[in-house]
Amino acid sequence: MRDNFGQMGLRGRWPRGLVVYATSQVVVLLVALIGAALVSKDADWHPVWTVVVLGVMAVGAHAFVIRVGNQRLSPSFVALVLAMILLGPAPAAAIGAVTMIVDGVRTKIRPLRLLPWLNNVSTYAMFPLVGALLARAVLGSDLHNPAYLRAHSLALALTVASVFLLTNALNFVLIAIHQRVMTGRGIVFQARTLLLPMLPSELAAAVLTALLAIAYAELRNGEIVLMGLVIVLAVYITLVRALARSE
Repeated sequence: MRDNFGQMGLRGRWPRGLVVYATSQVVVLLVALIGAALVSKDADWHPVWTVVVLGVMAVGAHAFVIRVGNQRLSPSFVALVLAMILLGPAPAAAIGAVTMIVDGVRTKIRPLRLLPWLNNVSTYAMFPLVGALLARAVLGSDLHNPAYLRAHSLALALTVASVFLLTNALNFVLIAIHQRVMTGRGIVFQARTLLLPMLPSELAAAVLTALLAIAYAELRNGEIVLMGLVIVLAVYITLVRALARSE
């Protein structure tokens, strides 16, 4: 989920409240980037092809954002969760931030829409960092060992699904707070009208992502990851679009 750039509607000088809020978003982004740098390990960036595949998939999938109300749901979430689990905090946060930076360049962001874009960048840097740290806390720091992952496949699947749902909730909260500040829409109202209707597709995507993570651990095959991720993203997009049309 990401904020819709078109909802900002700011003109002229920002009120003090918005300046404070913008400053808070800069702080969130800095905390995420500094935190990622502090916990970064060389092993997190290997194998390099995994970093590249997940990064390209996250950026590419984001081009197929789905509009739901005044929000846009991004299929890149699946690739980001896999980065949280299979790589680590720093790569996941980096991929998330780069995804939003590229999105801003692609949509030719204008000055009046900088605040929604800043919110998107800070959000997409923060929740992958939190998710990866959570996964590391649950599964330990030996996530790059194939034998370890194969021996703990059930724990891996449960962790992937849990991290998917928890970070999805965190992502929603961060974006919903932005909408509350910018438009006055209550967070509970947004949860009822945006989050709850999408739960079936999110649960399905969480299960598919968990299965893909297990396949990665068992096979360690780049082609399987690439093809599997494409299939999961296609299924996710189809489910979300179907649910969005039904609302």
